[in-house]
Amino acid sequence: MVKRIVCILFICIAALSLSFNSFAQIKVTPSTSPNIKNKLNPVVKIPAIEKIQQIKPDLIVQSIRINPANPKNGGQASSTDFGPGFLVYATIKNQGSDQAFLPKGWRLAASKNMGFRDDYNSFNYHETNNITLPPGVSQEVLAGNFRSAELSPAGTWAVWVKANPDNQISESNYANNEKSIQVTVANVPTAPQAAPGDLVISSLRIEPAYATIAGNFKLIAIVKNIGGTAISLPSYWKAINFSNAETNCGMQYNSMNLAAGQSIEYQCSPMRLQTGTFTWTVTTDPQQKVNEQSETNNTKSIQVTINPQ
Repeated sequence: MVKRIVCILFICIAALSLSFNSFAQIKVTPSTSPNIKNKLNPVVKIPAIEKIQQIKPDLIVQSIRINPANPKNGGQASSTDFGPGFLVYATIKNQGSDQAFLPKGWRLAASKNMGFRDDYNSFNYHETNNITLPPGVSQEVLAGNFRSAELSPAGTWAVWVKANPDNQISESNYANNEKSIQVTVANVPTAPQAAPGDLVISSLRIEPAYATIAGNFKLIAIVKNIGGTAISLPSYWKAINFSNAETNCGMQYNSMNLAAGQSIEYQCSPMRLQTGTFTWTVTTDPQQKVNEQSETNNTKSIQVTINPQ
């Protein structure tokens, strides 16, 4: 009986020993598998933030031309002569990615001799009408007016044109809006203008020459334009006035143009006469309603003898 118990104990101890050895030989090795590592320590990949290009128009001054091509600082504007100065035209191109709508009142600026950052006093703004410029499209517009001898003195100048000077149109680039060309203005003196019209009384007489108190005569005044240009005589214009006698004449009822060198006759009948010898003075344009060269040469005098009969 004792032997049986001892044998059972020995078998149990042996089994426990084997189990312990097997347990002691098990190793826990951390896994190096990338899948497991990523599952244990996941890495979130952030995509690169790409620069988003703005979709906007971009206006440039593609080219500049002037009219006339050979400007001068003199001459007289007419159908055959442009006169002094020049006009500036610019071709504006939209090289952006969106269409540009240029509303009425959108301005271009033209400057002479210096860049826009320095020469603000010589700006010559011009407003356009409604213009739509799709991407890649160009259009020529008037950019500046230097049509006078004062604005275009003789010499060689750099003429600048700037599109969108007020930044009224939103663009992707504002740094490329300027362009310049060289312009030479010839020295041609302006032709002297003809002297303006000038009224005088070229002659003064009575007819018949023998005048009586009965008033059997007329006083005749010839008004002449001795100036270089025509004079416009308004309607109901007081043409002549007597300073020493009463008359019922001297009113120009209808308007007319009195050309240079042309004359017009006025006949007057003096009233309330007295016998004797008198000096009558006649003045043309006594109210100075007519624009003429001189108002100091408008009078003329005549000596008249009034006989009893």
